[in-house]
Amino acid sequence: MPHSPIFHLLCDVPHLDPSMTLEPVLDRLCGEERPRLYRYPTIQAEAQLQRTFVAAQADGGIVVHSLVADDLRLRASTLSRLMNVPAIDLVGPMIARLTDLMGISPHKRPGLYHEMTEEYFRRIEAIEFAVAHDDGLRPSELDRAEIILTGVSRTSKTPLSMYLATHGWLVANVPLVDGIAPPQTLFGVDRRKVFGLAIRPDRLVLLRQVRLTRLGMTASHDYAEFSVIQRELAFARQIHARGGWEVIDVTSKSIEESAAEILSLHQQNFAAVE
Repeated sequence: MPHSPIFHLLCDVPHLDPSMTLEPVLDRLCGEERPRLYRYPTIQAEAQLQRTFVAAQADGGIVVHSLVADDLRLRASTLSRLMNVPAIDLVGPMIARLTDLMGISPHKRPGLYHEMTEEYFRRIEAIEFAVAHDDGLRPSELDRAEIILTGVSRTSKTPLSMYLATHGWLVANVPLVDGIAPPQTLFGVDRRKVFGLAIRPDRLVLLRQVRLTRLGMTASHDYAEFSVIQRELAFARQIHARGGWEVIDVTSKSIEESAAEILSLHQQNFAAVE
């Protein structure tokens, strides 16, 4: 294996830290080679869960979780399948086996199980759409999207797409690469639903250095070079201006804040002609 495996450890109950189970197993399997472990000890919301899967997808990691809440466990299973991220559930199989052996059903509390409502299936459809139209995939279908995000690498296109998808929006994203023309279909859709993502170059340098480090690559790669990033951002500004799209500066915003701004502008754009 060229690089040590990366594990993203999730739990919603602090004393059920999955590392307590995983680390002894890794000691046996890996010996002195220590995998990288990223811990998320207080997962309580779908948005938090989604961000961890996006991170795992980005660095080729494995999710290991001990989620007790059935709604979070179900969503983790769905994200694993749709995003093609390996996930190991430490709690679910035990609950299922104990249910059989003891002849009881888990105590049902409000929010413990997803109600299979129209809204829930809409979210699943939206997540599937976001995965199928991530990173410029299927450009001929951009007209089907309700929101289209475009920007250079590491401007949060995928995390934003997935976050909006968990709220039921059909979202596609298109990367902008210096010197490569974006698909012509991007300029043929309703410009009110297209949003450019901007970021300060110094912030983008840091984000890309972190990305390279996680991939086991040198941080001095051209991908994180300041002058290269400046050219990329200048190219993106030209494309955004050509399309006449709203531009969101994501430099100091959380995913939730950026999404809220996009939805507000989206509502204003479409309300203006109604």
